Amino acid sequence: MGVIMMREKLAELEHEQWEFWTKAIASELQEVRDLIKSRNGMRAVGIINKRLKRWEDEWVPYAKLSEEVKDSDRVWADKVLAIVEKKNGPSTKT
Repeated sequence: MGVIMMREKLAELEHEQWEFWTKAIASELQEVRDLIKSRNGMRAVGIINKRLKRWEDEWVPYAKLSEEVKDSDRVWADKVLAIVEKKNGPSTKT
């Protein structure tokens, strides 16, 4: 696989990651929107605060993340490695 093809595969993967992330929060945003429309703003604020707290807890260097959060990131790293391995041949994982 050439560099241009690898770049496209990595860009495709990045889009897949973005799509996965946006779908994961879409239901929360829809619920917040509906709560605001129904004038139940305090419940909407609670949902927003819960999401922000979870993100803020993860805004740390990678080394300080829990193994559970690291495993989530490793899923995407493995996908990148699979693309790179197609270009360079199999690697030895340690």
